[in-house]
Amino acid sequence: MLDYDAKNLSPLKKNQIISSLMDPVQNIFMAAKYLRMLSPAAGPWTKETAFKAAAKYNGGPGGWKNSRSQGYARRVISNQKMLEELLR
Repeated sequence: MLDYDAKNLSPLKKNQIISSLMDPVQNIFMAAKYLRMLSPAAGPWTKETAFKAAAKYNGGPGGWKNSRSQGYARRVISNQKMLEELLR
């Protein structure tokens, strides 16, 4: 589902994507795949790479530098310990 050109979607494909996003099971796999695409290719995760990945996750490829996405990334980083506990 992540391999599509958002500018050239057919109505059917757009509806399929929206439906997938509304399904929690499909959504979590799509989110995980997208986060993997945003992860650093080499080396460990740092606070900086995690911040950038969170901002890109929220804002998309072209909108991650806006204030909303930067705020989202700050909240993710500030809640890192709680998020790690939830994933255990």
